[in-house]
Amino acid sequence: MDPGAYCREIESYLCRCNDGHLIRIVGPAFERVRGWAEAGVPLPVVRAGIDRRVARYRATGPHRRPLRIEFCEADVLDAFDEWRRAVGVGAAARDASGASDGGEGPDRRTRSGRRLTLPRHVDRILEAASNRLAREEMPEGLRAALTRLIADLDALRPAVRGARGAARKAVVERLEAEGLLERVEDHRHAVGQCSRCHTVVEPLVSTQWFVRIKPLAEPAIAAVKDGRTRFVPENWARTYFEWMDNIHDWCISRQLWWGHRVPAWYCDRCETVVVEEETPETCECGGPLRQDTDVLDTWFSSGLWPFSTMGWPDATADLARYYPTSVMITGLDIIFFWIARMMMLGMKFAGDVPFKVVYITSLVRDAHGRKMSKSKGNVVNPLQVMEDIGADAFRFTLAALASPGMDISLSEGRLRGYRQFVNKIWNVSRFVLMNLPASLAERPPVPPPAELGTIHRWVLHRVSELAAEVTRALEGYRFDVAADRLYHFIWHEYADWYIELVKPHLQDDAEDRDRERAQAVLLAVHDRVLRLAHPFMPFVTEELWQTLPAPGDAAEDGRTPDGGARTVTRAPWPRPVPEWADDEAVSVLTLLQEVITAVRTVRAELGVPPSRRLRLRIEGAEPGERAVLDGHGDYLRRLAGLEAFEFVASAAADPDTVRRVVRRMRLYLPLAGVIDRAAETARLRREIDKLSKQLGSLEGKLGNPKFRERADPEVVAETEARHAATRQRRQQLDEVLAELSP
Repeated sequence: MDPGAYCREIESYLCRCNDGHLIRIVGPAFERVRGWAEAGVPLPVVRAGIDRRVARYRATGPHRRPLRIEFCEADVLDAFDEWRRAVGVGAAARDASGASDGGEGPDRRTRSGRRLTLPRHVDRILEAASNRLAREEMPEGLRAALTRLIADLDALRPAVRGARGAARKAVVERLEAEGLLERVEDHRHAVGQCSRCHTVVEPLVSTQWFVRIKPLAEPAIAAVKDGRTRFVPENWARTYFEWMDNIHDWCISRQLWWGHRVPAWYCDRCETVVVEEETPETCECGGPLRQDTDVLDTWFSSGLWPFSTMGWPDATADLARYYPTSVMITGLDIIFFWIARMMMLGMKFAGDVPFKVVYITSLVRDAHGRKMSKSKGNVVNPLQVMEDIGADAFRFTLAALASPGMDISLSEGRLRGYRQFVNKIWNVSRFVLMNLPASLAERPPVPPPAELGTIHRWVLHRVSELAAEVTRALEGYRFDVAADRLYHFIWHEYADWYIELVKPHLQDDAEDRDRERAQAVLLAVHDRVLRLAHPFMPFVTEELWQTLPAPGDAAEDGRTPDGGARTVTRAPWPRPVPEWADDEAVSVLTLLQEVITAVRTVRAELGVPPSRRLRLRIEGAEPGERAVLDGHGDYLRRLAGLEAFEFVASAAADPDTVRRVVRRMRLYLPLAGVIDRAAETARLRREIDKLSKQLGSLEGKLGNPKFRERADPEVVAETEARHAATRQRRQQLDEVLAELSP
């Protein structure tokens, strides 16, 4: 968009605000100060405790109450206000705040956009008092008091033109000379300081532009209450309402060098203020005009973003097509600063809410749950993380950990774990491509389920279910659930089970028809997996998808509008296929997986070499279970590492036989001559002793009240988790040791 056009739109909006929403505060308005503070105008301020001296003085005018002042320029003004009120000169305007460094500054009356310093305050007070003395008729007593005030301030002016300390010293000396000083005492304070130059930041009087905000806030509140815009997670709507229900007028002017300049002009001759979209040449009185040097609050400008970027105020095609937008994704810390402002301004000028959904992202913390901070040294550089593990792994990690309402604890272990997941997808893709004929240019269609074996029908059923699960999770903004479903299916079902089960069907000695069916199913499943994973891992999935043979259906080809390149981004999103639903195949594979997993667990726990084949005896199998295991015996023998398996009515107890229970079946694995019982028993005892020591150390730490009181909650939780895992592991080894004991 043309930057000049955007600036003109900002000015147009400000001028349209002049229908009763725009107000310029000049006189006292303390409620405006509170509204400005609650709006959270950002200042680079740090707090520091510094010893200061405090004076208590008695006013000589009609206000007899003692006042406590802390020695800064703003407090000197408080003293002057007491003087002025006593003699009938109006109180100072305190509408908003600037900041002072205690040095000289330009005259604020020219609205130069810079900060006003104490000497200018004194000049303004003297000017006001002198003007009143010269222009107005007044009693002699008041005239004498006013004359004395002018003399006093004129004498004080040379002192306050120096440093901040000199001004404070001069005030105290004057109070003491007048006999008004009660005492001087030390105390600790928390005065704001600039984080860069450590200059004390002090509030000073200035004239600001405000927007009368309540009439704008009421429609925005109603839009969220009636559901036209909703927050995800829903609890963040409460934060929105807390801000909006207690909103104050909005100070939109800033004294900065950069920004959209306030389109207001001042006539020094007749003191007229002109607000126009186009730059006026002269005032109505014929006098010259000078433009306000303040710039607009950045949230004022960015609040117009949803519609101003589409050509508003003109009725453009983009504005008609894309406004209102669908989803706004942002962080919790700018719900009021940006979301609320876009809601109010969008409804005022575009006539509708700017977005249907506001998705609040999680806050990324370190591995211990602490907020990232440069001072703590726990900040993660995203560019460096992407360099180390890749952008896809980083994206998937953040999505997998983004549980609604919970912050993300980002650890190196998680990042590297999901990098391995990306590597797993890459290796599975290599396996798929290696088992396709080089001459295959077009993806073959998937055969009807009636022509396919059990493992093919099972994986088609599961990938169809996966499409439904991921789609449902994404539509509900549960990105963590969608990532979890993808991770579980790709790693634990597709790679761990189907790839291993389908290998014999892809060998050269397999029947041609059987191999072609396996290739068609493998390609269909892999294509869907890459398309479903693409929103989370766009780069690796695009690279891999491009290597697959093009589909025969042009609707799934993913061509760009010009018919040139193919991209997975334009390929249709996978949907469930009702014809692939097959509960029987799922039941068969579930039983096979349970038996194979039980045998594999025994082999891992007892250290059986992978090359050593075992014999399995199965007792208590139902006729249906026996038929399933018999009918898929090749899969069972190959994946469980069995030499043979048999069904028996009963099996005699044997100390060299390990027993496991799967459903109502009892699995017996004779291990005589397979493992060295004595050596394995000794190894288990050593590992159990090591775990017992670790468990004792963890229990001692958790049982120490001082540890629970002083340690961070995240550290305590991590220790409790380690204690539970260690105890569970020791219990498992105790059970294995009991089986090996004679």
